[in-house]
Amino acid sequence: MKKLTLFTLISTALLALTPSQKSQALKIANTASKAYLDYLEAEILKTLKNYSMEDALMFCKTKAYPLSMKFALQMSQKFHIKIKIKRISFKNRNNSNYPNITDQPILKKLSKSQKPIVKEYGKMVVVYEPIKISNLCLLCHGTNINPQLHKIINKLYPNDKAIGYKLGDFRGAVVITIEKKGLK
Repeated sequence: MKKLTLFTLISTALLALTPSQKSQALKIANTASKAYLDYLEAEILKTLKNYSMEDALMFCKTKAYPLSMKFALQMSQKFHIKIKIKRISFKNRNNSNYPNITDQPILKKLSKSQKPIVKEYGKMVVVYEPIKISNLCLLCHGTNINPQLHKIINKLYPNDKAIGYKLGDFRGAVVITIEKKGLK
């Protein structure tokens, strides 16, 4: 039993994230998170300019998730490392964005610190980057949503919890999962 415990301690120490790897993971996550959120916002603005608010809502409902996969692939190619991207929030609009049991305590901590959190899980490093409400977000997530728009939101998302925000409020997290073996 003592040999197993000693082996576990040595193995854990050998696999522990180095300061350099942590720094690189934070840099990658920050770049990926910012690029992803900036692109989402730009696409929503473009849709609003060229179409309607309802079209912008449909964009979020149908395109936001596939965009996370697209950006994960782009960032994987840019940094030559395997990356996954997802968004989570306790006040989710889409059920698939609710944090899993592992993410829940970290999201609670992130909501207080609002600084990126790095976690290591075996061969993966997970970075939680905070999402803050911008002016554009307030159109559909704020306290003063157009009543017609609110009806559409309720129709598209009957269990919507993602409203009542003010500018700068904590919205949730972009979660960037990075394959540890590619970090230097």
